[in-house]
Amino acid sequence: MKIVNLTPHAITAAGQNISASGSIARVTVTRTQRGDIAGIPGFVPKFGPVEGLPEYDPGCVFIVSALVRTHPDCVHRDDVASPSALVRDDKGAIIGCDGLDFNF
Repeated sequence: MKIVNLTPHAITAAGQNISASGSIARVTVTRTQRGDIAGIPGFVPKFGPVEGLPEYDPGCVFIVSALVRTHPDCVHRDDVASPSALVRDDKGAIIGCDGLDFNF
């Protein structure tokens, strides 16, 4: 099984390093400002379609963000996965994940 990392960074899953492929799958988003709180702008995001995700490939697993994996465009696909429970070092920095989450 081929694994293609469609996130912008390398992922360490169960001790295995998976380099970024150079392509990124993302959910498109438009934001409307709804004001601010103590000088910090507040926005209402509206999520659109997924872009950058290749067509279904039964011989491949595409690693994407959880937002992409759970998007309505992707919930029917068994070839997309996202990092599972994060593993952190003693200072709380993320150093990997314990595996991959799939939709089913």
